[in-house]
Amino acid sequence: MSKTLKTCGDWREFLSNIALGVKSGDTKVDEARVMIKAMEKINENFYAEIKVAQMQLTLERPVVALGDLPINK
Repeated sequence: MSKTLKTCGDWREFLSNIALGVKSGDTKVDEARVMIKAMEKINENFYAEIKVAQMQLTLERPVVALGDLPINK
């Protein structure tokens, strides 16, 4: 797996590897919890960005590609 998570497939593989690491004993449960909590925050951000895109479409405004939404405007 690459060092970055660029696709949903990368994301699933990462989460699967966490589960497998816990199962094999290579990853401590506390470490897995921290990683999964971070992934939950990223997921919340994806959801928020999709909601903004939906709102922009409803208002007939341009929609930027996911991951490119400015946060300073």
